[in-house]
Amino acid sequence: MANKPNFFDQAEDDVAATVTVGNVSIDDSSGQYDESSDGTWTDYIITNRYEKDHHKYMLGIANSNGFQGQTVAFVQLASPMLLWICDWTAAKAGKQPEHPSPDPPDTNWVLLDENYEPFQVVVRADGLTPIYRLSGTYVYGCKNPMLITVNDIRYPRPAWLKDSFDRTQPTSKSKTGIKDGSGGNSSSGSPPRQPGNLKG
Repeated sequence: MANKPNFFDQAEDDVAATVTVGNVSIDDSSGQYDESSDGTWTDYIITNRYEKDHHKYMLGIANSNGFQGQTVAFVQLASPMLLWICDWTAAKAGKQPEHPSPDPPDTNWVLLDENYEPFQVVVRADGLTPIYRLSGTYVYGCKNPMLITVNDIRYPRPAWLKDSFDRTQPTSKSKTGIKDGSGGNSSSGSPPRQPGNLKG
């Protein structure tokens, strides 16, 4: 009976390996986790939404011939206003969760509204450990909005993460256009724009 080939003997290159038997120490001391609170986090999410009202309105022209080649007019009735709406949810097992403070981050923001929604207390699979879940919404108004809105926005930070990262949104990241997806103005296949009117 012929011997079966030994594929390990046919390897062209030897691979050196080191096997360590014992306890493996995982050092996460450089991790950016905030471990100052007790209990076990089960959920934590914050969503910031910024809404800028330019107070610009589109009005129809009450003339069958339009006005200056246009069938509508645009007017601005007030200075722009910026709202910051913060929705958040925090949940913990064993202890009530830390929740975001409603205090504005600086004097340029004014707290307009705050809402809290505590959920019913449930327990983990052991039947003994309570789970606390709290949601809320904060609404702020900006005293002096920036001309470029992204200069006013911030990425939120959960309570279990240290505040050690840049949470701004650089204006240099504004690259892609919303017209054709490539940032350019594609005119292929577009018919010439003609002034409209109210005549049949």
